[in-house]
Amino acid sequence: MVAQGSAIALNKIDVIMIGPLAGAVEVGTYSVAMRMTFLAMVLTEIVALFMAPKIIRIGASGDRAAQWRILKTAVALQAGALAVTVIPLLLFRTQIITLIFGAEYADVAWTFVILQVGKTLTAVFAPVIVLFTALGFNRDMAKVAAFASVLNIAMNFFLVPRYGADGAAFATTVSLMLMFGNYLRLSQRIRNAAGPAA
Repeated sequence: MVAQGSAIALNKIDVIMIGPLAGAVEVGTYSVAMRMTFLAMVLTEIVALFMAPKIIRIGASGDRAAQWRILKTAVALQAGALAVTVIPLLLFRTQIITLIFGAEYADVAWTFVILQVGKTLTAVFAPVIVLFTALGFNRDMAKVAAFASVLNIAMNFFLVPRYGADGAAFATTVSLMLMFGNYLRLSQRIRNAAGPAA
C-alpha cells in the first residue's frame, strides 16, 4: 500500500545514509528494527488487501456519505489489526528480537519502538489511500511525501552521526507523523463533504 510504500522509501533513505554517517553496526541495528516493523504489519496488509475492492468501488461511486463510512470502517479495522500485532511485539520486543535475530541484537529493541510509532500511525490509513487517490488527493499526498523525504534527509544529517540508528528511526518517525497529519486532514475533507448527517 502507498502509506507503507512511503515508509519503506524513508527506510531506504535511512539505510543509505546510516552507513557513511554512523557505520556498518548501526546499519545492522536499523535493518533489524525495520524488519520487526514489517513483521508488525503482516495482519494490516491482509486487512488492506481485502478492503481494497470495496473501498475502490465506493470511492468511484460519488456517494460522499458512503465514502466517509468506509473510511471509518477501514480505519477501525486497521487499528484493530494493529493492536493485535503491534502491542505484543512491543511488549515482548527484546525476547522476540533475540529469538529471531540472536542475543547480539537485543539492544535493537529501542530503535524498533521509535520506528514502530511512525509506522503504526501511517498504517492506520493504509487501506484508505486508494480512497484518497480515487478522490483526487494524489497531488496533496505527493507534496507531503516529498517534503517528508527532504525533512527525513535533513534530520538524518543531524541525528545519525550523534545517535546512529536511533537517530534515523526518530527522523523517519517525525516524517511519518507529518504524513499521518496529512491523512487526518484529507479524512476531514471527506467528512466535511459527507455533510452533517454522516
